[in-house]
Amino acid sequence: MLDSEFSPGVAYEQWFPRWLARFAHAAAVPAAAFRRAWEAADTPGLLWDEPTPGARDCLRRLREARMRIGVVSNSDGRIREALDRAGLLSLLDCVVDSGEVGVDKPDPAIFNHALQPLGLQPHQAWYLGDTVRYDAAGAQAAGITAWVIDHAGIHTVPFPRRVSSLGAFADAVLAAVPVPHEHR
Repeated sequence: MLDSEFSPGVAYEQWFPRWLARFAHAAAVPAAAFRRAWEAADTPGLLWDEPTPGARDCLRRLREARMRIGVVSNSDGRIREALDRAGLLSLLDCVVDSGEVGVDKPDPAIFNHALQPLGLQPHQAWYLGDTVRYDAAGAQAAGITAWVIDHAGIHTVPFPRRVSSLGAFADAVLAAVPVPHEHR
């Protein structure tokens, strides 16, 4: 669904009103009222403050396995604060906000802003996103193994590495990456 709504090169001003109108129609709410409610909810204090189910557990499991974790977001300078309010920032090693670094996904350059502080080469990293055209395509162009999360099974663009939950992603990472054992 997300991938069918927008793609790289299509301006936000073109796809976002259509996307909101579809939400309004599905909710049986007048489009103008829905837009006003959306804009009111998108204040700095409410942006992404409720973590996706399983987010804390996924991040904790990866941290316990000594994985380095970063977030790469097409945002507007507010993602770090939102992650902090959501209680997730302390579980991350770096946060890259397109509004701060001046480059957006799917441009592969945005991923380099995360790889460097994580101390990783592209072939050592995995990236999980919720769109094929922005997230997976950008990560792959940067040489990173890309995954797509599709919580409801509604993505329309095919992609070989998909998970339906953050727990399933953590399982895949932990099964694929050898975890160093501590000496006793």
